[in-house]
Amino acid sequence: MDANFGLCRRKAAGKSVHPPLSGTEIFFEQSEVDSYVSNYQSQVTVVAQGQECSNFLAGHALRSSNRFAALEETGIMGVVCRHEFPLCFINLYHMYRERIAYSVFLLEKLKQMYPDHTIQLMYDIACVLFKHL
Repeated sequence: MDANFGLCRRKAAGKSVHPPLSGTEIFFEQSEVDSYVSNYQSQVTVVAQGQECSNFLAGHALRSSNRFAALEETGIMGVVCRHEFPLCFINLYHMYRERIAYSVFLLEKLKQMYPDHTIQLMYDIACVLFKHL
């Protein structure tokens, strides 16, 4: 699981008048993601970052606030299997860094998609995610 802030879409690019060719086979419906992210903030108290975590902020050094203001989608976040086969993705719309709610959303969806499987996760900020599980 990881986010890629290099795959962004500028506001000036506009929107497609046609629905995506793949529908929601790989990308989750954005309204479902947005609802989860907005509701997640009110469900979780702020978790203090412990000494075992670095102060790594994903995507922070990639863009300034002025450059983020010109973006419609700031990147994508996704999950691939150990064979590097894409399983699911979401579009990111928030500035500066990954919000932990996106990661929790993807992990919950993975558990729904593969209920009988053991999920082993590699993630650059897993120490932060672990506190939200």
